[in-house]
Amino acid sequence: MWEVAISARRDLAVAVVDGARTWSYADLAEQVAAHRCVFERDGVRPGQTVALLADKSAHAVAATLALAETGATVFVPPRGLGSELQADLLCRAAADYTVQADERNAESLRATVVPQSHRASDRRAALVLSTSGSTGVPKLVPLPSPALERFAGWAADAFGIGPGVRVLSYAPLNFDLSLLDVWGTLIHGGTTVLVRPDDAARADRIARILVDQGPEVVQAVPLLVRLLATADVPPQPRVRHVILTGESFPVEHWSWLRRTFPRAEVWNLYGCTETNDSFRHRLVQADIDAGRVPIGRPLPGVEARIQDRGTRSTTGEGYAEGELLVSTPFQTPGYLRQGDPEEDPQSSPFVRLPDSDRVFYRTGDIVRRTADGVHHLVDRISRIVKVNGVRTSLAEVERVLADHPDVAEAVVFTVPDEVAGQVLHAAVLPRSAEQHLAAPALDTLALRGHCRRRLAAAAVPSRYHLLSLDLPRTSTGKPDRARIRALLTEGAAP
Repeated sequence: MWEVAISARRDLAVAVVDGARTWSYADLAEQVAAHRCVFERDGVRPGQTVALLADKSAHAVAATLALAETGATVFVPPRGLGSELQADLLCRAAADYTVQADERNAESLRATVVPQSHRASDRRAALVLSTSGSTGVPKLVPLPSPALERFAGWAADAFGIGPGVRVLSYAPLNFDLSLLDVWGTLIHGGTTVLVRPDDAARADRIARILVDQGPEVVQAVPLLVRLLATADVPPQPRVRHVILTGESFPVEHWSWLRRTFPRAEVWNLYGCTETNDSFRHRLVQADIDAGRVPIGRPLPGVEARIQDRGTRSTTGEGYAEGELLVSTPFQTPGYLRQGDPEEDPQSSPFVRLPDSDRVFYRTGDIVRRTADGVHHLVDRISRIVKVNGVRTSLAEVERVLADHPDVAEAVVFTVPDEVAGQVLHAAVLPRSAEQHLAAPALDTLALRGHCRRRLAAAAVPSRYHLLSLDLPRTSTGKPDRARIRALLTEGAAP
């Protein structure tokens, strides 16, 4: 099992770098054994579910492994949730216990019983993660041990992760990136270099981690690139792979990436919590010159289908456009459910196709496959809207805005309108604000002219909100579109 493969190692090779402290595999195994004794004393038994309420740290890593060794399912909810939403997630996960992993007082570690009126969890798993909730209430995603181990094996082969290889871990533990940069790295004997939550928004501290710890593999959301591009980061020739995933690739920072990581292969990975990574593409200058970065081709063992509006699905080579359906060796068997009788099984995104015995996940993403078999992300189905009767892709409008030399990032959303039905608003982060420069404000008239030259009339935003602060973001670093829309349409600034 995955957790045994990690804690069975008891050598002095470095397992975890956590701030100023370095844990060897022997240190990690010792801490796992001590935590396991505490959890079993407190009543944790095989088959139960335990929610780990902890920020990313070496202690949280050890607590996760200890819980897994007891035979429990470990649920890692996002941090910073409101009390009602957290209680709802614990209920839907059918959590038997919660554990607070406080690094400042490891001796206080305890498993606390969660009062529940019923338990109806229908999935057994090694880990339970949750979706970001950016499109609604977070869904619970159970990941069985075999799926996690298969993914770790692919990642190790694809990026050369093995004994002594250092991998930077930027995202929170509840994010699916941790399956590669924490658990996959440890399964294969590498070193995970943790970026602590307090440092995640500090470019100077992350730059110092890169210089001092010398990771060979850097995985992160594009937010990290946008953050570091504003700092003084010396070239990092030890980095062999830079892996970006979770949001659109930051094309505007390509030159910075090449200067800062001169020997690295730069990868665009596509996937979701439900399926884990399913596509990848190695970037070359031609992609940047074309202005759009493909998501690439399916990973080994991944089957992809494109379903058009007539519900026909296509596979293989040749041009196609429609909703992307994927089936991966790493995916969840389905969402964790409470057996609510009002749930409609027909609405499940997990489907079987007539010509396959595999389960496919409907991603909700529109993709375009070109004649050479390379896939390009077009937009989310939910983000293709009608303005004055014209189908408009919000992602396309955002791409055009981001092409403006004075724009760091843009989010486009709809607002109800009595005449048009709905109109477009754009929240724009000027590059001067991103870099904290005292520069003149971006001219909204110039922005409007920029959009008019490159977009159909219906796709030109009717209003531009110029921000002085960074965009509100979810726990995984994505722009929090719902919050941005609510704040701006209520007349407040994010």
